Amino acid sequence: MQNTGGHVPSRYEMNHLVRNVLTRHRANLELITISCTNRAVYLSGSLVKSTKPDYRIADIDLIFREIAQIPRVRNIYTDLDNWTITAIEGTGEWLVSQKGTVFRPQKQKMIHLTTGFKEEN
Repeated sequence: MQNTGGHVPSRYEMNHLVRNVLTRHRANLELITISCTNRAVYLSGSLVKSTKPDYRIADIDLIFREIAQIPRVRNIYTDLDNWTITAIEGTGEWLVSQKGTVFRPQKQKMIHLTTGFKEEN
């Protein structure tokens, strides 16, 4: 994570920091739309890795934790074609599952923006 030295980033800078996180994780930026407002990040489209193999749930968790560490980010909203991210109200935790796969409870994982989750083996 880039150190901002206590500087509060503008919307433009927040957008740039989010893009840096996605680039570091080799996301295909042509397939995802990023928008930042006062304290929120909005991601829509498809969150797809530009190289193989594609993302696992643990990778998505890491991306979200890094975005959540950006100064001023209080909320992350998603409308993704290939991932379902569902907030559990009042807990700061999220459920992450991949769309288009057969639902299996062990494939759906809870994440927390500050501590993450442990993936079952």
